[in-house]
Amino acid sequence: MINLNKIKKIFFKILFIYIFLFFYSNIIQSSENKIIFKINDKVFTTFDYEMRVRYLNFVGNNIDLNKNIILEDFISA
Repeated sequence: MINLNKIKKIFFKILFIYIFLFFYSNIIQSSENKIIFKINDKVFTTFDYEMRVRYLNFVGNNIDLNKNIILEDFISA
């Protein structure tokens, strides 16, 4: 005979996993990745820009840099 409690537990576990994956995927999709510029058909996005900012902060004390200086450095690299 099938135990209904086990079936309910399995159902709720599966339901929980689906709900978790749904909200997790929405969080991932909500972060925008816009195109900043293109050079020779190569696209540079906001993600690339953020990684460049992290790199510049890693290699030195570059907290005072503004967006224009970072973009010029990014394009020249």
